[in-house]
Amino acid sequence: MSINNEDFFCMKKEMSEEIKFFSENFKDSPEKLSGWGHDYFCHIDGGALVFDYKKPYEHICPVCGKIYDSIKYNQCWTYIYRYNLMSSLTKAAYLFKETKDEKFLKYITKILDFYGDNYDRFKVQAKGKIVENLVIDVGGAGKIMPQGLNEAIMLIRITNALELVKDDLDGEWLEKINKNLFEPIIKLLNPQRVRIHNIALWIGTAIASVALLVGEIEKVDEVYYGEFGIKNQINKGFTDDNLWYEGSIHYNYFALEGVINFLLFAKIYNYPIEKNIKEKVLEILKAPYEYAFDNLMLPNPNDGWPNLGLKTYSFIYYIAYRIYGDDIVDLIATIEKNSYPRTDVALSKPYYYKNFIPLEKLLFAKDLDIENRGMEFGKSKEFKRSSFVILKNEKINIFGKSGDQTKSHYHPDKMNIEVTIDGKFLTRDLSNPGYGSMICNEWNRESLSHNTVVLDGKSHDTIEAGEILDFTDSKFKISSDMIYSNKACSFERSIELKENGFIDIFKVNEETESTKDWTFHVESDVILKSFSADVIQGEIKFEENGYQHLKDIKKLQASDEIIFNWNFYGNNLKSILNTSEKEVFLCKSYDNPADKFRTTIIVRSNKKEDTFKNIWMLEV
Repeated sequence: MSINNEDFFCMKKEMSEEIKFFSENFKDSPEKLSGWGHDYFCHIDGGALVFDYKKPYEHICPVCGKIYDSIKYNQCWTYIYRYNLMSSLTKAAYLFKETKDEKFLKYITKILDFYGDNYDRFKVQAKGKIVENLVIDVGGAGKIMPQGLNEAIMLIRITNALELVKDDLDGEWLEKINKNLFEPIIKLLNPQRVRIHNIALWIGTAIASVALLVGEIEKVDEVYYGEFGIKNQINKGFTDDNLWYEGSIHYNYFALEGVINFLLFAKIYNYPIEKNIKEKVLEILKAPYEYAFDNLMLPNPNDGWPNLGLKTYSFIYYIAYRIYGDDIVDLIATIEKNSYPRTDVALSKPYYYKNFIPLEKLLFAKDLDIENRGMEFGKSKEFKRSSFVILKNEKINIFGKSGDQTKSHYHPDKMNIEVTIDGKFLTRDLSNPGYGSMICNEWNRESLSHNTVVLDGKSHDTIEAGEILDFTDSKFKISSDMIYSNKACSFERSIELKENGFIDIFKVNEETESTKDWTFHVESDVILKSFSADVIQGEIKFEENGYQHLKDIKKLQASDEIIFNWNFYGNNLKSILNTSEKEVFLCKSYDNPADKFRTTIIVRSNKKEDTFKNIWMLEV
């Protein structure tokens, strides 16, 4: 499926217009600090604020319309402006290679001359605050950008552009940029490689890309080998399941992007990479397909961005094609032929024309033929080292999480599940908006926003991998006996797939009595038609840890069971909930973004030991 001539022409025109805009309107100052991108979200509902090149002091939430104008948001605007500017350099380099028009080359040198000539005037900062300690924050320190992480991403964007036009640049100019810009950035970043983490990985790959570009191989060796080198980041950061250890599919791809950029430069400059490392990265590229739902949307536990799919990250697979060739084509074909629209990430966005053609496709695979290529549907699979499991039949997919590997980017959601039926979500993990927003920290990062059990109104507070006790193609059982640091209790969840539904059994055992709230969130597009219970008076009891954000709370008259009937995209979906000797609440809770509400069922028990059972059946 090569790019047709009309799309190719329009894509080049769109990129050319962007370069023209930046060239005519470029304005920056080393006096300006960059803000943390995660702050560029509505404090109330988590909506990503609208970035407008013409309004550096006015930032509108598209969800509620609130206008933000404080210095924090102005600094975020500066960060996004600089990120987009640096990302435009690769577009300019590509356009120069296509057209040989010198204006694109002059644009690149103009932008980089400014930052090179002024780099020593930029202040060392972390998230919009001037600092001296380079590792004061896990994100590190930057100068042009708000963190060491963002400075590293910027460096890779620059080297990607320069690699395309290196032979057309004056050698003395490149030496000047290396001395004025690259060397001081590397001096700033290199001390920040202090852990196995996606940020240290990005920093290492950025330094290696520069070093390969300018021919300083000893610097490549320094960041490839060693305790926190790229090689160890790959071997130790990605588990035996070939997923990133932080347990987030977004950070999995985020780390993978840094790795793939490095392997690209290593291939171009013939830097030797061990066979086992290349083979492992190929398996890492393939793992998300096995992890994905059949609709190629991705289970989304822990920190990240909502509504992610394999198409979100297709640009990485086009870079991988330059490295792996035919070994990756079937996966590219499967991703491209998927009927679901591409979803996007909120920060550090790659460029896609019309939201489906990435620049990397033009660079590495413009005429790739995928017509008769593709992969078979994925199967049920357990990811033991990552505490994940997914069940699949022809109609239903269910993902489960037993626990966590690390506190970095984790959400307190042991035993959480996500469900698709006929490719549509019944329930999904919301992930989160920007980390700086109120709704992120008061809702998305609380246990209550997930499909699990909460004790005494408090979120889970331990890091525990949990166990996968049983697994077949049609059922799994997951458990954890370390959920709270101050409570001796255990959780066990069993899921069994049926042809048109599933059975969900959640057992809780505790040494002392507490209030146990079993929670299940149904997608906002799935409409509750009826339920077999009367509404009575009653209060939810708790007022924090997410409970304060529940809306329209109703208490239902519980009997032995309550039957709910749902309009599931035109089909009747029935859920039968065992409610014997329990309290039941029906309410609304925030979706992501919070302009919509999901339907939330809470079943409460005060026994030391109890079982919550829910049966879902699609009437066909």
